[in-house]
Order: sequence, then structure tokens, then C-alpha cells
Amino acid sequence: MGSPLKKMPEFYETVCPSCGGAATRETDTFDTFMESSWYYARYACARDDNSMLDSEVNYWAPVDQYVGGIEHAILHLLYARFYHKLLRDEGLVNSDEPFIRLLTQGMVLKDGSKMSKSKGNTVDPQSLIDRYGADTVRLFSMFAAPPEQSLEWSNSGVEGGEPLPQTPVETGEQADAGPCGQTGRGGPGRSAEGGAPQDPRNHSQGKR
Repeated sequence: MGSPLKKMPEFYETVCPSCGGAATRETDTFDTFMESSWYYARYACARDDNSMLDSEVNYWAPVDQYVGGIEHAILHLLYARFYHKLLRDEGLVNSDEPFIRLLTQGMVLKDGSKMSKSKGNTVDPQSLIDRYGADTVRLFSMFAAPPEQSLEWSNSGVEGGEPLPQTPVETGEQADAGPCGQTGRGGPGRSAEGGAPQDPRNHSQGKR
């Protein structure tokens, strides 16, 4: 996308103050952290085209829960706190802090090293999704390690989680109805009166 100043010749076309000749102003004026330090506040005021922030920001901010990698702790979080206090001092927000709670998630490792494009050790999830399904890949990502700890990527771990998402799970309503729409205690496999278990193979719902 780039800087919008690059599309404004009335800004970048100017005159050199030294020689009087034609000159071009620098358009790359902001570090990327300048913009990413207050995006959470601007999201809350997305319908306002006339000001930086409006009163909506004080309904949505501060953010209840921030989840991010450890590398953000000394970059984005630090800058966001500084910028939020600047917004507060300028009367644009009422709160002192941008985020209430922080969860620092662990890194994804591959063969003991941090997974990154620069190292060329990333895993394309699409091939795994095509083979095992998105739910299986999500299941592995969620349960292979606590969110605050690093995760060692394992294709065999993804394979091990495949059977569970494929297993039918009955909802509470289905369990109350029982096989063939019967109602009674005990759910599937019991009679309508909650008596002796019935063979689910005698009912179409018992088949996968």
C-alpha cells in the first residue's frame, strides 16, 4: 500500500531551499511502529472520517486481552503504551493503559529452531489442511503445548489428532432424544424409560 503521501504531488513536488531548483520531499516519514501503536483505538472509530478518534474509543478501550509473541514485548507493547499515554494527555482517550491483560504466547519451533521465513523452515498448513482437515490442524496447535510455552512442530502430531474431529459428537438435544427420536434418561443406547441399554446397530443413528 505504501505511504499516501506518495500519491500527493502537491506534497512531494517542491522547491529546494538552497538552490531554488525542483526537489522532491521524502514521503517515508513514519516508522511502521508509529501506525501500529494505536490501531486498536482507531478500529473502534472506523466510521469516523473527520477525526483521529471519537467517543467510541472510550467504550472499546482499553483492550481486555492482548495475545502476542514474546518479540512484541519490547517493541509493539512498549510503543503502544507510550502512544496511548500521549493520546490520554491530548484528551483523546480516558484510560491510562492500552491493554488490561497480556498473554505472551510461545514460539513455534521446527527441529529446535524458531520457525521463520528467513530460515526457510516454515510449514505450509494448506497441505495439512487438505489432507487432514482444518479442525485437525487446529486441534494439534491448541493442545500440543500450553499457549504460553513454545510448540515443537510435528507432522506426526497432526496425524495423531486426525481421528477425533472425524468422530461424531452428539449434542445435548440429540442425547435427550435418544436413538430414533426416543426421549428418556440416559441418551443414546437406552430405552425411552431409561431401562436396559439397546443395541445402537438396530438404529440408523448408530451408524457412521
